[in-house]
Amino acid sequence: MLRYAEVLLDVANRRLDQSYHYLIPEHLSLKIGMRVLVNLQNRKVQGLVVGLTSDLPEELERTPLKPVLEIIDEHSLVPPDLIELAHWLAKTTLCSMAQSLHTVWPLLKGKMEKRLFLLASPKDSDVQTLRWLNEEAFRGIEVLARTRNNEISRNLFIKRAHISEETVEMLIQQGMIREGYRFISVGVGQRRETKVHRPQEYSERTFALSAEQEAAVSAVMTSLRVGLCETILLHGVTGSGKTEVYRELIAQVLSRGGDAILLVPEISLTAQVARYFQAQFGENVIILHSGLRAKEKIQAWEEILKGTKRIVIGARSAVFAPLANLQLIILDEEHDGAYKQDENPKYHARDVARKRMEQVGGVVLLGSATPSLEAYAAAKAGKIRLLTMSRRIGHSQLPPVEIVDMRKELMQGNRSIFSKVLQQKLRERLELGEQAMLFLNRRGYSTFVVCRECGYVVSCPNCDVTLTYHSQGQSMRCHYCDHQEQPPLTCPKCGSRYIRFFGQGTQRVEEELQVLLPETSILRLDFDTTRNREAHTMILESFRRQKASILVGTQMMAKGLDFPNVTLVGVIAADQTLNMPDFRAKERTFQLLTQVAGRAGRSEKAGEVIIQTYTPGDSAIEKASHHDYEGFFWEEIRYRKGRKYPPFTHIIRVLLLHDKEERVILGANSLGTCLNERMRDPKFGNTDLDILGPAQAVLARLKNQWRWQISVRGIYLEELREFLHQGIRDFFKTSASNGIILNIEVDPLTN
Repeated sequence: MLRYAEVLLDVANRRLDQSYHYLIPEHLSLKIGMRVLVNLQNRKVQGLVVGLTSDLPEELERTPLKPVLEIIDEHSLVPPDLIELAHWLAKTTLCSMAQSLHTVWPLLKGKMEKRLFLLASPKDSDVQTLRWLNEEAFRGIEVLARTRNNEISRNLFIKRAHISEETVEMLIQQGMIREGYRFISVGVGQRRETKVHRPQEYSERTFALSAEQEAAVSAVMTSLRVGLCETILLHGVTGSGKTEVYRELIAQVLSRGGDAILLVPEISLTAQVARYFQAQFGENVIILHSGLRAKEKIQAWEEILKGTKRIVIGARSAVFAPLANLQLIILDEEHDGAYKQDENPKYHARDVARKRMEQVGGVVLLGSATPSLEAYAAAKAGKIRLLTMSRRIGHSQLPPVEIVDMRKELMQGNRSIFSKVLQQKLRERLELGEQAMLFLNRRGYSTFVVCRECGYVVSCPNCDVTLTYHSQGQSMRCHYCDHQEQPPLTCPKCGSRYIRFFGQGTQRVEEELQVLLPETSILRLDFDTTRNREAHTMILESFRRQKASILVGTQMMAKGLDFPNVTLVGVIAADQTLNMPDFRAKERTFQLLTQVAGRAGRSEKAGEVIIQTYTPGDSAIEKASHHDYEGFFWEEIRYRKGRKYPPFTHIIRVLLLHDKEERVILGANSLGTCLNERMRDPKFGNTDLDILGPAQAVLARLKNQWRWQISVRGIYLEELREFLHQGIRDFFKTSASNGIILNIEVDPLTN
């Protein structure tokens, strides 16, 4: 008989983030994946059974163990493969197991509640006696007897029965009712018995694949048929028909009884992508992402668990969808930073997808016109397979790109946001009844507000950033914590009236464009215009129906949009992402410019692109103007290698946060000391590990939290993780760790 249960506790506390052993009472029958109630330091907490054994570890053989108190939900089982995935996620992202479990299996979320359970029957003689001796107690028994399953929360019972705390305690002491705890979940977590997927024919299509598309489909399906667990990079230029490849692959996967997940980088893209796939696969498609309401999420998970939904389309978190016969996971626009979670656990959807396919034996397909350097380097090194689609489908061609030097425009007296050539091209295209898209990766009206007398810049009181002026509402906003205030009439520091607005955002572009072309209908697509749930879809649909001639937007506009009538794309300020303090700044600039340029000329109508910049000679801008990914890759990879940046090394960053600056500095220095002392360990002392910092974070304060950071760099990721884990364990033994919040990120995408 199995006597001991290994239980992972639902506590977001690094000091307690480990499994504990408990005795299994004879009257309880436990299974791995069950939720149970246990004691921890004189309080009752939820735990998940992750192991059953008859033998204790040697160090626990003489330790008195506490018993499991009760089973919370016999039917709420977390599947073993997802428990394994949660273990892996906690280990690889260096987060708590509780955080990992709630990410992998969100139906665990809920709250612990005191409950009262009826033990006596209203017909018992003792209870009938209460009718005459204690009317309040008898009323309580009657109320409890009418509840579902003869149980109710203690607070609701007192309110509903109009009963005092003293009377409740008396009923408990007399054995008529029992007090216990129940975990109240936001939804059910039972994995239903899934339907047997009979092969169905889904491959009939109304479109013909090109030779390159056919070759890509054939390569992926060959891997699936022979049972290879493989990651494949599909590098296809913009407009080469990657979506049609995805659709054909999913059709063939379903035909052989499998399930598939298609990930897109933004929640806002899921609806339009889903409509495209629903046209062929109908009710088999379901949308899943973090922006759904709680009831919608629960319903979506239930449909997946029942086996009635076989294609999941969604953003990052959809990678955890519990499909029963998962064979294919596709990451469209795999280079996009949105696939990296910015809260604990800081996972990358690509890594989770690869782990899931290792578990079941399937294919991860990474698709992009501008692959991440890490993915393309892995393909070039033979670690993953590379498929290429170098031509657009049909008769469309990659658009020619003209670079405009805005320094010359200024010298010629043009102080407008728009160059002379862009103004001319806009008028020409509009006269032909065609559409244009203008890209600027900054929302708002002005970037910052400054006093020209003393140089004072209006900043956020909660964050170490300047406030952005928005003409709509005449307010200044922080784009991190959403602090808002009215712009000052005079300088708060020196009293000067020379307050000026500098920089430019999408709102200003829209307003100045309306002055330039007063008869033209213009739409704007950015965070401010898409705050409402359906706004993103409505704006794009309106533009698709040609109810507006020009669409102005941020990087939301660069992803997965296909408008046949768009023949002109203008990039207002190509330098904005180029000058960020980040070694990936050139890569991001190249990707954004190439992706935005790819929106032009995607049908039989030829397109063109205008890129405005103050640094026309920059290699990222030049390579993007020629759609030259290969040239950019080799230039950038040499730069990375010379400076020991990824993909030649791995970096783990530890961000320390506290609401008092002196405390976070103390904590950062203490962690730095612990890590440097760990370097004396012979296991790590002779390695190529580098400790970078401690140093103030790029954003020194955010949402009233002061931020310092330490990074550790090395070639071997497992060695890095072990080194950092031991250093952090040492740090938590020091008093300097009190009150410090740690955010740990493996291979961060931003500084």
